[in-house]
Amino acid sequence: MKFNGLVFEPTIVDNVIAGTSHTMLQSDKGKRLRFTNAGAIALDLDTGDLSDDFFCTILQEGAGQITIGGTATIEHADDFFVTEKEDVVVGIECTATDVFLLSGRLVP
Repeated sequence: MKFNGLVFEPTIVDNVIAGTSHTMLQSDKGKRLRFTNAGAIALDLDTGDLSDDFFCTILQEGAGQITIGGTATIEHADDFFVTEKEDVVVGIECTATDVFLLSGRLVP
């Protein structure tokens, strides 16, 4: 991408998560969360924890599928909430207070 003749290179900030559970934090906003565990992973989005302009991406870097849940309202076009397989990237975006839209390759 060029801006006034200069090359703009956005910085991607990674947060590597090695455990099998994570509750999304406001400090995760704008970051790429890389989940590296080989076991099943639980990712929670809870009401009252995240701002209305929250967004991030998650990457299933290990073999463990990520199940997205929590007390917030979570929406996906097909109502799927589990990452499909290793190397899948999923976008998470707040669309209203405590409502989050998922995009990417998810399975039932």
